[in-house]
Amino acid sequence: MAATDPAATKATKAPASPSSGTTNSAAAPATTTRGTNRRAASNAVAAATSYQLEERLGSGSWLLIHNAGAISAAVTGKAAGTYGYRVRGCNAAGCGPYSALDETLVSAVSVITAAAANSTGSYAVSWTGVATATSYRLEERVNSGAWTQIQDSAATSASRTGKIDGTYGYRVRGCDAAGCGAYSAEASVVVTLPPAIPPVPTGLDAYYTYISLKTRYRFSWNASPDATYYEVSPGSLGYSGSLLSFLYVRNGTPIAMSFQVRACNPNGCSAWSAVVQAHPL
Repeated sequence: MAATDPAATKATKAPASPSSGTTNSAAAPATTTRGTNRRAASNAVAAATSYQLEERLGSGSWLLIHNAGAISAAVTGKAAGTYGYRVRGCNAAGCGPYSALDETLVSAVSVITAAAANSTGSYAVSWTGVATATSYRLEERVNSGAWTQIQDSAATSASRTGKIDGTYGYRVRGCDAAGCGAYSAEASVVVTLPPAIPPVPTGLDAYYTYISLKTRYRFSWNASPDATYYEVSPGSLGYSGSLLSFLYVRNGTPIAMSFQVRACNPNGCSAWSAVVQAHPL
């Protein structure tokens, strides 16, 4: 067995500290949701054999959370808050300088609320606050289209007005100086406005025939947009329905008769039409 040369042992140099090489840089997501896994990573340093990763909450004290050769570390189960990270490379000679501070915001997700259905086009959207958030960014989309930011403020509600028929989706996220958290689940509002009051019917006509001692009066008109039923005046004629004509029969010879009609729907009725006098066919 060959003997070890003491001279050779003495001539062996200790490794250079990583401080003489490149400084690490730490990287963590800018934002994340509470309870979601996060991974803090760094770039490798030539002389380093291990890395010390430290973490702090807000501006609190630094805590060593990783001391190993890997250049990344999983971080889980964090409560809401802003977490800072820094890393340095080490070897047998010591440790290099810390990287620049890198921060990530762990944010609880807001719960957004809005009425599922609306018939006026005006409604409110609200959401729960997040402890660390200083503002909230609310986004809207129409009929599954692209998202558009419509509010960025500290408020936890927003009023929406002037909406026409359609499905409106909303999502929100809390933000602070370090960034924004995850979006809430989507809340949708289906707007179905009542139909407008229909216009006065047009194309009115009235005629009569006299057969077998009976006079038959036929009243007719054109359809009105958004109308679901029609009413005929005078009320003695006794018609209210969806048809565009009405037959009135009386015993005896013809007499002078006139009528008016108006168009209606659940939102109301039009004005009465002009009076039309029945004429012989």
